[in-house]
Amino acid sequence: MKDVIDLAIDSFYRWSEAFNSRNIDGMLQEMHFPHYRLSGRNDVKIWETSDEHQIMLEDDTQKLIDENWGKTTTTEMSAVQFGDKKVHLTFLQTRRHPDGTPYNSFQTLWIFIEVNGKWGVKIRSSFLDNSLSDSNLF
Repeated sequence: MKDVIDLAIDSFYRWSEAFNSRNIDGMLQEMHFPHYRLSGRNDVKIWETSDEHQIMLEDDTQKLIDENWGKTTTTEMSAVQFGDKKVHLTFLQTRRHPDGTPYNSFQTLWIFIEVNGKWGVKIRSSFLDNSLSDSNLF
């Protein structure tokens, strides 16, 4: 049986794969609502439902295209706290152009919880600070 850290990490990587392929339904499946995000500018955003959040995710796809984004990679992942139904993961995110060149790296903390047997991210906080930080991207 997988431990809680592995379950949270698995959920993250499913979300990340969906993010990089711009599979909005896949991203939403790995999130719990209401969902909270603290941006790099310390703005708090709350999405009560997945339908509400979907609108922003769709808008963010165009912003990423405008940024000449190709994918986002993850390194330095660590579980800094965990319990039976909650895991705090920290990691480094790096945005890359289509040719793989990195252009924006930032630390982030995501809090995963288990609800009714399903693991997903509930709260995200990052140090992303650029033109997209007012959006939902991390």
